[in-house]
Amino acid sequence: MNLADLDLAPGYRRFWWVLPPAGMAVVLFTVLRFLAPGDDAAVIVTERLEQALSTRGTPTVRVENMEGSILVMGQRDSTVLATVVREGRGDSRDDAYDDLAGLESRIERDGETVTIRTWREPGPAGRGRPTVQLTVPYSARLELVTGKGDIVVNWLRGPITATTGNGDITVTLAQNQQFMLDGSGKLQSEFPLQDGATSGATTDSPSLLLEAPRGTVRIQRRGP
Repeated sequence: MNLADLDLAPGYRRFWWVLPPAGMAVVLFTVLRFLAPGDDAAVIVTERLEQALSTRGTPTVRVENMEGSILVMGQRDSTVLATVVREGRGDSRDDAYDDLAGLESRIERDGETVTIRTWREPGPAGRGRPTVQLTVPYSARLELVTGKGDIVVNWLRGPITATTGNGDITVTLAQNQQFMLDGSGKLQSEFPLQDGATSGATTDSPSLLLEAPRGTVRIQRRGP
């Protein structure tokens, strides 16, 4: 039976022409799946930079981590403990270390203001990301910015300004607190939040300014 006969054949056989492209698609998928490099199979190397800074009164903590996530935990101690975890990725160990070498970070203090900044040196786009981890006094003022990463803040009583260009923001409040909220993104709240414009909240109420235009802003209330 030739191809012309198959075109006229009854039933499924007249769709013979589907088989060649389908077979090629299966072969191509198999080659890409098992031979093409990907982040799941990448070699990962890490480097930690840690610094403890004693503070007095109410510190301001500023973080600019444009390529990674920011995690903050409140504590009773007056010390700001800043940890930057830099991660390099590559298809080999040498590639991963080259990627890691392109990541830089700096922790600085000016009076009661602590600033943590990370960046990637000019050059080829890298695959690794830095993560900033902080424990700060409960009353600290936070100013957090990331370009692509999540922001998680737990049990802070001071004002929080947080912005992520591409990620989610999750803020866990201590029990029996009320905050004014002005944010963008999709808000999910486990309890009613005051509207700063209409609630008549006192001027010393802590405030939240949370922006995640491409992600979710979640406010929750739980005890530490």
